[in-house]
Amino acid sequence: MVWSLTEAGVSWHDVKDLVYAGIVQKVGRKNYRLKSLKDAKKLLEKDDNEVEDTIPDDLFNIIEGYDDIKRVIMMSLKADKPIHILLVGPPGTAKTLFLLELQRLKGAYFVTAGSSTKVGLRDVLFYELPRYLIIDELEKIENVNDPICAPHMDGVGKGYSGYTQHV
Repeated sequence: MVWSLTEAGVSWHDVKDLVYAGIVQKVGRKNYRLKSLKDAKKLLEKDDNEVEDTIPDDLFNIIEGYDDIKRVIMMSLKADKPIHILLVGPPGTAKTLFLLELQRLKGAYFVTAGSSTKVGLRDVLFYELPRYLIIDELEKIENVNDPICAPHMDGVGKGYSGYTQHV
């Protein structure tokens, strides 16, 4: 039986775990095939009993210094409401290292804006449903005022109103 993510009512993160476990097969761009209902239920029950948003103890250990930035990011990860962080600074100031470390979080999706299209970013937002959307080289996105991307990228570019940390 082939089904889509929206028909199943299962979060993308659960489906991604099932795909990685070999229990669900991706068929096409948005459709999936379940190989074993019994195995799927077993994995999902196990996952429900675990702490969902665990932050690795060694997150950012590979980065020397920048303790203020580490503290702000950790606070945002533990916040009840979504927090947007924009790291700004000259080359060689660990911005990409921070993003690559954040990619280790469950539900994180890393994309390099310089090699992505607006359509690709929309697909990530609507089909991948990341808990943490991590975009490197954000300044290389053309026309962030795109009617579909703009509401999800509030504050990017001119007049950014969120937290900006210069490194």
